[in-house]
Amino acid sequence: MAITLSKVITIRSAVLVLLIPICSFAGKAAHPTNGDVNGGSSVTPAVERDESMTSVTAGSRSEQQRTEFNPIMINDGDGVRNGGFEQWLAGKPLFWNWLERYDAFVAKSEEASEGRFAVTLNPGYDYLFVFSRVELFGPVAGKTLVLSVWAKSSDPKTAYIAIGSEGEEKAVFSGQHPGDGQWHRMEVTYKLAKDDVSRSFRLELKYGHTPKRPCYYDNVRVEVRE
Repeated sequence: MAITLSKVITIRSAVLVLLIPICSFAGKAAHPTNGDVNGGSSVTPAVERDESMTSVTAGSRSEQQRTEFNPIMINDGDGVRNGGFEQWLAGKPLFWNWLERYDAFVAKSEEASEGRFAVTLNPGYDYLFVFSRVELFGPVAGKTLVLSVWAKSSDPKTAYIAIGSEGEEKAVFSGQHPGDGQWHRMEVTYKLAKDDVSRSFRLELKYGHTPKRPCYYDNVRVEVRE
């Protein structure tokens, strides 16, 4: 059957019309424009991450909120390790230490302010403490460290906490628990000088004045403030 030149041209034109939108869709998926990314699409393309800040689009394309990341990290971003005393091994809370003579007086308790467990310092000494360490990374000079702990004691003026620099043997102590048998949030602050280069700090959970009943501690946290 003979095919005229005009029919050949018509067939080729139809093929081109079909191919053009297919090629455009593939190119658009592989190379999204700014309008495609910011237009509210539910599919987010992979982009190179800027470690200093992140951008979040809300509403129109011109409304953008920029949030800076905190440049100071505590224990590589872990915060206080096992600050909730949920991790124990062979009867001891991971990442916490004490003098060997205190072994029989440090125990796991199910009487927790949050989670399943807390640490208990049982009576038997005039003075007893457990401690953990935090390492700070970033520009900490001039900042303030805040140690907070939930504590419970039934003996007044016994339970308290402290934070200090490892290298300088300098520490700051909190006030004492009222001894009313209730959980109280205790807090102590440590101000770093503008030329301070300290990086390692020691957190202590303590009791003194020979308590007659156990002291409980839970939910240990450290934050950095301006």
